[in-house]
Amino acid sequence: MKNRLKFPKFLMILLILVFISIIGYFIFVRYQEIQRENEALSYFEEFFKKYEEYRNKSSEVIDLVDVSCNNGKITIILSNTGNATIPNSDLNVYIADTVKSKQFNFNPNSIPPNTTAVAISSDIYEIGKYYQVTVSSPSNVIMSTVWC
Repeated sequence: MKNRLKFPKFLMILLILVFISIIGYFIFVRYQEIQRENEALSYFEEFFKKYEEYRNKSSEVIDLVDVSCNNGKITIILSNTGNATIPNSDLNVYIADTVKSKQFNFNPNSIPPNTTAVAISSDIYEIGKYYQVTVSSPSNVIMSTVWC
C-alpha cells in the first residue's frame, strides 16, 4: 500500500485563500504607505513653495540707520540688509502718516545689498515738533520719531 498524504480539497482552497489574503493585506498596507508618502510630499512641496515666496519677499529688507532733522529738513539714512537691490520706487516714506515719498530721493537711486542710502526732504518742516517717520519696503516697515 502506498503511503500518500492526501490533502482535503477544502483545506487546499482555504490555504490558497489565506495566502491570497496575506498578499492582499501587504499590497493594501503598501498602498496606504504610498498614499501617506504622497501626502507628505505634497505638504513639503507646498511648504517649500511658501518658503520661497517668503524668501523672495524678505530679500528687500531695510534697516533704519538714522533719522535727523536739521533746519526743518528731515534726513533719513537707510541700510539694505536684504540680498536684493531695492529701487527707490519700492520705498515709501510717510511723515506723520502722510505719504511723502516724492519729497525723498535716496542717493543712490537704487540701494544694493549691504549698502546705505541717504535722503533729505525737499520740504521744510516746522521746527519745535516731533514727526513720526515711517519707511516701508516690500519686505518690512520701519518707524522712528524725529524732533525738528
